[in-house]
Amino acid sequence: HQNPFNGTVYAVMTDGLASTVFFDNSYVGKTILNPDQQSDTLHLAMGRDNGIHIERKLIKNNTSRRLLSSSRVQTMNWEISIRNARAEQVVISIYDQLPVSRNSSITVTPQELSGGQLDKLNGQVVWKLTLAPGEVKKLSLGYQVKYDKYRRLTIE
Repeated sequence: HQNPFNGTVYAVMTDGLASTVFFDNSYVGKTILNPDQQSDTLHLAMGRDNGIHIERKLIKNNTSRRLLSSSRVQTMNWEISIRNARAEQVVISIYDQLPVSRNSSITVTPQELSGGQLDKLNGQVVWKLTLAPGEVKKLSLGYQVKYDKYRRLTIE
């Protein structure tokens, strides 16, 4: 099988099933390997990739209230910046989430998802990206929350 990491991945069996995992000759961590696995594919948690830099910052946090309205509308806009500092192309999935209201008097409306796929049930937004070496992509995540003007909410 092709190695999707474009590097050497190997595991050293140490305490029975506990294995030490290395990637490109760097220690990644420990994991549990199942020697009875029936598949030809082995899934390993590789830890954080220091060659991928992700920053999420708040661009807008605005609460508006109309004079005669009984509700408030809070608008949130985030920017997610992803930079590939690796020497090879990477395929990456970015996960974020919109708030999910279980209260019918509080509504959440997506405003900007930059092409991300929204799961309306749990609010999860997923972007699948391919980044060339050195490439930077910026994603926007924006939503509005409408609620009763007498209610106190903390929204992020």
